[in-house]
Amino acid sequence: TAALRTYVNNFINSELGQSAPSTSTIHTNQYIHAAINGHIIDGRFDRLFRDETGHWQIINYETGDIQDSEAYYPEMELYSLLLHRRYPEQPSVTINIFFPEHGQCEQAHFSAAELEEATTQWQQKISALQQGSYEKNLNHCSFCPYADENEQCIVAEGE
Repeated sequence: TAALRTYVNNFINSELGQSAPSTSTIHTNQYIHAAINGHIIDGRFDRLFRDETGHWQIINYETGDIQDSEAYYPEMELYSLLLHRRYPEQPSVTINIFFPEHGQCEQAHFSAAELEEATTQWQQKISALQQGSYEKNLNHCSFCPYADENEQCIVAEGE
């Protein structure tokens, strides 16, 4: 379709699209999982490639609104944790969220120290959820998929 051709051209003509395909090592639709404190976390990278410095980077394509890019941060953090578990010798992880409709990219870099801190935070979040202890974060309702058209949380309170 015409929209698909536009998306492909937007990626090919982007700065990210110019650099990623020129690398020698690319994996597409790459499944990955890791154990984090006894919990299996898994995901699938749309594209995993080794950049010019020899470090692995992730590209995931999103069809959502780039204005809501903050909503993708937890996914970026978790995927970076997964990649760090696979390549712990790599000093940092870069993840790219590419919005093909707009031809724009959000990029985040995570140092090994930041990822260790994120691991601790995710362990705490998982443990709290397992114990049935959680609090709503109403500060992010404006980009949360569980908000109504008035940006109000639609998730019912626990009983």
